[in-house]
Amino acid sequence: MDVWECVSKLELVVFLKEQWSWIKEFGNSDFTVAFIGSLAGALGGAWAAQRIAERAKYKEQLMTEMKLTNAATSVAFGMVSSLLALKAQHILPIKTEYDKAKQEFTEAMASPHKQQKEIVFIADFRALTPPICSIDVLQSYVHGKLMMKSRPLALIGALAEALEGIKFTNNLRNELIHNFKNNNDEDYKSRQAEVYFGITQVDGKRDTRYNDLLNAVYNKTDDAIFFCMLLMKDLNEHCTKTKELYEDKFGKGEIEPDIATFEKPAKAGLLPDEAKYSDWITSFQSRPKKLSRLQRFKNWLITELFKKRSFKLG
Repeated sequence: MDVWECVSKLELVVFLKEQWSWIKEFGNSDFTVAFIGSLAGALGGAWAAQRIAERAKYKEQLMTEMKLTNAATSVAFGMVSSLLALKAQHILPIKTEYDKAKQEFTEAMASPHKQQKEIVFIADFRALTPPICSIDVLQSYVHGKLMMKSRPLALIGALAEALEGIKFTNNLRNELIHNFKNNNDEDYKSRQAEVYFGITQVDGKRDTRYNDLLNAVYNKTDDAIFFCMLLMKDLNEHCTKTKELYEDKFGKGEIEPDIATFEKPAKAGLLPDEAKYSDWITSFQSRPKKLSRLQRFKNWLITELFKKRSFKLG
């Protein structure tokens, strides 16, 4: 150590020793006590105010999340209701009568007495108008406003694709119906039934366009209904979990998750078969909840105590 540094430190010690009584009196003075108390109060008050503000902000975030989730559920419910109405009023009756007529026509054509029997059927050429579904509004909730991940994000894409599929195949069906009605060719009229039902004709040709398009409209409608209902289920679970977080921090709240039931459509046979969509149900599994350090320590301690107790008993 440098000599001058030693001298400086020695001088400082001497100075503090000489002024100690004054320093002690100043530290115990009313001014110092008040100043330090005010400073501690200010720091403590600022910390408390920050905690209160953060708590209020978190509370507002949870409430907003529940409100937005319920709003998204309402949009999805309106969408699935429109799709179920379309299926009940138009698509299912048309498809049911078509399949029945096709079966009867096929059996009649296979009969050895077909030349002696007149085959009569009614071609249902009703044009369909798909409902206007607010997929953009629903997408803005799930992708932008809500804190959601995993399956709901994939469901939005699948639902949008199914709705576009309904529109596309239905337009093709309506166009094909228009061509059927305006085709005055005698050769076409003689084989109109085979073309309508997609059955192999006498010359070996087979036109399955109408059959395929009607099945496509039916299947795409089922897809949209299933994806929309599954999304509603995920939205309900998300709102329920958010509600649990809210009640754990702030007690019982005023917002409840919106729950929709589809008992009547189920009884009417309008709901899609879930077996067709098993991958969507089983592929997205929640990760196990990560335990905190305290919980891991508790589990370890219980295990160790159990081992020792078992050893003593043995």
